[in-house]
Amino acid sequence: MITDHKNILYRFLLAGGRIKGYFINATELVNRIRETHTLGVMETLILGHAHIGSALMAATLKDNESIKLKIECSGPVKGLSVEAHSNGEIRGYLFQNPIPLEPDMNTFDTSPVFQAGFLSVTRFSETNKSYSGQVMIEHGRIAEDLANYYLVSEQKKTAFNLSVFFDKEGVPKGAGGIFLQALPEEQNIKAAHSIFEETDLQQLLEKAENVIGTIPSIGRYFSKDSDAVSFIMKAFSSLGIEIIGSGHVNFKCRCSRERFFSFLSAMDKKEIKSILEDGALPLKVTCHNCSTDYFFEKEEIEELL
Repeated sequence: MITDHKNILYRFLLAGGRIKGYFINATELVNRIRETHTLGVMETLILGHAHIGSALMAATLKDNESIKLKIECSGPVKGLSVEAHSNGEIRGYLFQNPIPLEPDMNTFDTSPVFQAGFLSVTRFSETNKSYSGQVMIEHGRIAEDLANYYLVSEQKKTAFNLSVFFDKEGVPKGAGGIFLQALPEEQNIKAAHSIFEETDLQQLLEKAENVIGTIPSIGRYFSKDSDAVSFIMKAFSSLGIEIIGSGHVNFKCRCSRERFFSFLSAMDKKEIKSILEDGALPLKVTCHNCSTDYFFEKEEIEELL
């Protein structure tokens, strides 16, 4: 089981509560997944964006709920999977690592890496009931495709800004993201008593989107160990920002040797016999989410029969 240092995620309101926002400094999180999965620059950028986006979405969940972001595509990355819990735990992996990139590809535009495919988000309740939505990949850039998912699948107006800043050696020195979501009018309790009461919601959203589209690089900002609160307070000052809470996000995988042994015990007897007769022993099993290796000796495999 692997854990890392905690990253802070802030929740805030804009325009008297008509827009809800989430902001995270994910520098340590992105560095942890880079080290855990031994990622290159493009791999870190893509999986970093997926983790930041998933952490921001998980902040909207109720207690003991979780989400799973999954991308399946025809591009060289093949896809990815990230799971995020309402308590801040998050883990995930790329389907293809390293990504077989063209030799002359020296851009941070990820669209050629994804190409055609689907993005899905599954939400799991406390009772493990699930709701899943899926959209086609329209942009090949996770921030834009997540916003498109909310618009198409959930009919919600949102905006994302996901950022990872690298030094000259390709090491991520800063990472973070913003997620904005328009709240239903019935939830805008404070709006009736604010200066934004009469302002059209679409105008407020456009103004907020303009802010996150024109602010300096979030990743570059955090590369200088700058304060997160100061950043968002300054960026959204014209929209009456109010910070309402904060929480921790940390890379954590709950895999264990016992859990994998349980998976093995559920295998068909023929498959187990095949492992004993033809497989390399001790049997090596690797967790996709945290790259931890578990080994099972021949005697343990024989017990399963």
